[in-house]
Amino acid sequence: MLNAKEASEMIEKMSPEDRLKALQNEVSEKTRNALESEILKSVAAFKKKIDITLKADTCTDADEKIRDLLNWLGYQDIKVTSDFPWYNEDYTWTTTIKFQIP
Repeated sequence: MLNAKEASEMIEKMSPEDRLKALQNEVSEKTRNALESEILKSVAAFKKKIDITLKADTCTDADEKIRDLLNWLGYQDIKVTSDFPWYNEDYTWTTTIKFQIP
């Protein structure tokens, strides 16, 4: 197992492209495509704030992974929250993603 120093050295040696690739692999293709589509719509409408809610059939990714990817891509004011149904509740899990184009 790697010790903390070895792990830190590996992170420092990673290129920005490798870091982005690693982050993209942590977020599903469906989620990335939905985000990309929403970003393009916002740019076309001259909007800087993006607010998207994805249902469970599109996004089951961890909030932290989505937040890390958007942060690495340079977006600001990132907020990612998921609404999980409780036991015996009958509604679809959703993930709400809000961020801003700088």
